[in-house]
Amino acid sequence: MFFPALKAVVLIKEASERNVIASMLESTGLTVIVNSGDIACLETHAKLHPDVLIVDDDILDDPTRVLLREPDFYNKLILIRRSSDHTDETLCLTDLVRPVYRSELLRVICGIMNS
Repeated sequence: MFFPALKAVVLIKEASERNVIASMLESTGLTVIVNSGDIACLETHAKLHPDVLIVDDDILDDPTRVLLREPDFYNKLILIRRSSDHTDETLCLTDLVRPVYRSELLRVICGIMNS
């Protein structure tokens, strides 16, 4: 899988996780914009029109605030889940985003690019 000229934004609070994911994406040719991330950053990066936006569940404290203002934005949004033992409150976010584990990330990105 190689995606030159496509732009990914990685908004993940934990630095080590953020760096691992950014490196993985760069290896596919994606241009990667990395930010430690909060809701304000999410809104700013939405205006950059990334091809893929990758966030973790910490960043989505209020997902509807951004996602409802950008109607097609959530089609490009990927939520990185830390483990399978999430609460129902966290799982309700899956109506808006694609929940994936890091190991599945490139497969999901490929699906987005081909849709």
